[in-house]
Amino acid sequence: MALDGYTLCPGGRNKKIRFCCPEKLKELDTITSFFSNNQQKACLAYIEELENKYKDKCACLTALKLWTLMGSGDWEKYQTVAEDFYAREPQNGTAIANLAIARAVKGRVTEAVSLLVDGFELTEEGKILDPVATSAQFIAEVFCEQISPVVGLAIAKLLPAFWQNSEDISVLLQRWISEAPLPPLLKGLRFNPYAPDDFPDKKEYDTIAPLVATGRWKTAKRKLEALAPQAEKWAGLLFSLAILQIWLGQISDGCETLRKYAEQPDLSEEEQAYALVIVYMIDRRNLRDEVKIVSWEVTISDFDRAQERLLSEPRLYSIDFDPRRYGTVDSPPPKNVFMVLNHSFAPDDIPPAIDNIPQQVGSAFLFGKQTDRDARILFTDVLDSNRDAINTMLIEALQETLGEIKEPSTLRETSLILAQIDARLRFKNSNPPTNEQIQQITYAHIGAGGIFQTWWLNQTFDELDGQTPLQAASDKKYKARLLGMIQTLELTMPTRLALESANALRKTLGFAELGEIVLPEKDAEIALSKIPSISWFRVDTKSLSNPVLAGEFAMLDLLSEERGSLHFANAVLERPLREIDPSIRGLALHTMILNAERHEDIDTALLWIDRAKNEAKELGRSLGEWEVEELLIHIKQNNQYESTRLINHIMTYYKNDPAVMASLQSIFIQMGILNPDGTPTAYARQQPRQPVDLSDLRRPTENIPPKPSLDNSLSGNPPKENSGGSKLWVPD
Repeated sequence: MALDGYTLCPGGRNKKIRFCCPEKLKELDTITSFFSNNQQKACLAYIEELENKYKDKCACLTALKLWTLMGSGDWEKYQTVAEDFYAREPQNGTAIANLAIARAVKGRVTEAVSLLVDGFELTEEGKILDPVATSAQFIAEVFCEQISPVVGLAIAKLLPAFWQNSEDISVLLQRWISEAPLPPLLKGLRFNPYAPDDFPDKKEYDTIAPLVATGRWKTAKRKLEALAPQAEKWAGLLFSLAILQIWLGQISDGCETLRKYAEQPDLSEEEQAYALVIVYMIDRRNLRDEVKIVSWEVTISDFDRAQERLLSEPRLYSIDFDPRRYGTVDSPPPKNVFMVLNHSFAPDDIPPAIDNIPQQVGSAFLFGKQTDRDARILFTDVLDSNRDAINTMLIEALQETLGEIKEPSTLRETSLILAQIDARLRFKNSNPPTNEQIQQITYAHIGAGGIFQTWWLNQTFDELDGQTPLQAASDKKYKARLLGMIQTLELTMPTRLALESANALRKTLGFAELGEIVLPEKDAEIALSKIPSISWFRVDTKSLSNPVLAGEFAMLDLLSEERGSLHFANAVLERPLREIDPSIRGLALHTMILNAERHEDIDTALLWIDRAKNEAKELGRSLGEWEVEELLIHIKQNNQYESTRLINHIMTYYKNDPAVMASLQSIFIQMGILNPDGTPTAYARQQPRQPVDLSDLRRPTENIPPKPSLDNSLSGNPPKENSGGSKLWVPD
């Protein structure tokens, strides 16, 4: 950054350097020269020399010092300098922005956001905003990646207001939303800018949305708190207040406000459920069903005899393992690794079914005697409630070889409900289930009337004050909580069964089942915006215009809202071909293909690809991306004949299409055939060095040995060479 007399003061004093620090102009320029040449140490030393020379605590020098410390990653010193700067000039946007960054890096979320909002609210006084907006981008990235993704995304969504039409900001925002480690429910949180027409204070409420959109959240919050007594006329005030509290990092306050909102009269059951499901998913501890996962050791007096008995115990299933994964120079690997099961596997001649499949209740590692340690068995990843049963089994199995059963240590806590949904059902490699059996078993476990539902309905929960859902359902006090708990289950279950299973629970407890949502013909877009995105998969989309349908579908895809994406993708593909943007239509087709692949319905996936090719032909567009999509499917299916045919076809007909060739190269890299720089890997160099002649290839019906699959290559395992089979060849 070059500085001259007409440059605004980098210290945030909202005046040009010629009026701020004219005597330091040459020195300031030297600082920026050091920094641009990546000479942070020299730059910092020079700044500190100038600070000793000038005793006026120059904001310019302080700002550039912070800039240098950030570049060198010296966050401890950065923190100290930022605090001093803010103490001197608490109304300076640059000082505020830097202290906000310092707090964010330390994970002090509420303080960082509070400072950032103070910076945004300086705009009311005409103060400089650029440093605050820049710090917002930095803080958004820090929070989105690890510290507080909910708050990070809320800040990130402000950035387009400050960098309008910036493609870089748009790309960043999309990446943060896509990659944030959050469920779609929390990625899609929105502030409702619309008050009902009959709300007496609608005019005042309408002044709040612009404040929210520009980051002036404290002012917006004060206005909402002043309106809160009117919540009996419109409960949505409380919901809006809760959203702002959450975005300000006041998570517990936001959850408490959502609970108050859910108790308001005249709310629909869906509105009640939505409020509580946010509470439960923003922090699983709010569900109050946390249970301990523990680990403990048991010593063994006679290793050989104990090992023999453990290997013969049907509830301990010995598995193959790589000793390098578990051993170190100072700690030898275990002799055996076991899955700990709640009961033994059924004989191989009995088809897998829900009543004969064991659950894995933990893992066990058997270690031999060491110089300073007895032989022992380590149990880990066990729910504390299963510990006594495992110890009883161990006493029966080891008998006189059993030594001391040591006290457990807590590894972490998890949700009891999530643990029950997961179930950790296990199958023997010698008796794997078919896809149809897996679907039957899954339904029998979590479907309507299944094992999980029976357990949940009769399980006591602290959130229900020690009652079961069946007991609590008759008391209006627990209605919102039960609805929120059911919707939390729905969002956790496999998508194909989620709504049916949740509706079965609603029906059992006397609540209305959820069905289709019909939008009004007039203002359908506004009506849709008031519905949580997690419910859009039930929306009748007919009244949405093509641009709105396309835009909201893209948003659902970005949020990874699977059910909504599938529903809107279907709706997009039902519209006339030339009325929807081709890129959105292509995204819809990709969504349908991916869904078919996810459910291992390859025939349907190939049918969608055929449709995509036909539409591309009709529009006069390249078929290349769909040829690559088809190639991926054949590679995953180990279909060597079709894979080789398509590779040769793509390389012949699309060799001048950079996008297609880049996609093909990416596939070869994933398969372990090419290095990222485009050169052949060691594996590829070992293969025959001549192209495949299609006329020489045996047909698939002749049992061509399968090639290494894409999945195997991605796992890091080297591809295994097939003897006698044709190999895919990649030219130099």
